[in-house]
Amino acid sequence: MQYSEWLKTWLETYTLNIKRTTFKHYTSVINTHLHNSLGRYNLEDITLQLLQEFYTQKYRNERVSPKTLRNINGVVHESLRVAVELGLIDSNPADKVRLPKVSAKAIHPFSSDEIKQLMELWRFHRFGLLYLFALYTGAREGEILGLTWDCVDLSRKTVVLEKQLSYFGSGEGWQFNSLKNNKVRTVSLPDFLAERLAEEKKEQHSHTANRLNLVFINKENGDHLRAKTVINDFKALAEKVGRPNARFHDLRHTYATNCLELGDSIKTVQSNLGHATASFTLATYTHVSSSAKIQSARKLDELYYQLS
Repeated sequence: MQYSEWLKTWLETYTLNIKRTTFKHYTSVINTHLHNSLGRYNLEDITLQLLQEFYTQKYRNERVSPKTLRNINGVVHESLRVAVELGLIDSNPADKVRLPKVSAKAIHPFSSDEIKQLMELWRFHRFGLLYLFALYTGAREGEILGLTWDCVDLSRKTVVLEKQLSYFGSGEGWQFNSLKNNKVRTVSLPDFLAERLAEEKKEQHSHTANRLNLVFINKENGDHLRAKTVINDFKALAEKVGRPNARFHDLRHTYATNCLELGDSIKTVQSNLGHATASFTLATYTHVSSSAKIQSARKLDELYYQLS
């Protein structure tokens, strides 16, 4: 059996428990990187040496990033793991491949001055409330676009982030999808944000159709917002405050940084962000923890002199 044939069988038969977005990702990896390369070999001829040569060629000659290589090997590894379970091959060669390390991306939270300028620009902007929500909840773009009013408790000032709005291609369009890591979470709202959301809800009910009961909508037709539109507007505003390379995700980083600097525990921030582990949160925001260590040392210094 050719590996390409096995990949098709594996994808159609043995991936029933994965998310639709993951299935789409697997399909893209197979079509882009595997079908016309490793796919031409027989399944039993996929060896460690062959895989290592394949990844090295991808990295050095095609300039494929370390992260993409790990995504490719993730698909290869899982498909071969099932092949081992079924007795089609004796062992999984993808277990022992060596891949280049993925360098952690530097994060660039907004400074206090930049936040002040942005909030002024957002004051009368069509997506101003959406950007404020991102900055003061740390929610991801898809989670915000998929937030519905039934998940907002204005009396308790909480929001349940349980789904996101994802694009599944021209055939299926935009649909609700489960969260990254499947980690449903409840986030508390600052008073001012709960008040702004209450005003928004009242305004929507008075004159706007809202087919999907979404919190953030296109007020011209009541339809959902397009991520590209929201992000393009955000980048244009960020450029006005001297941050032309800013990403929407930097609002999430800013939220986390501010929470940690205000004294929230790593565990609390991890829970609010929906990270899988506290260690991931700690590693991502090392710059804040380092600053906290310096502050802690200074406080101990002050305590020493008070007691001596």
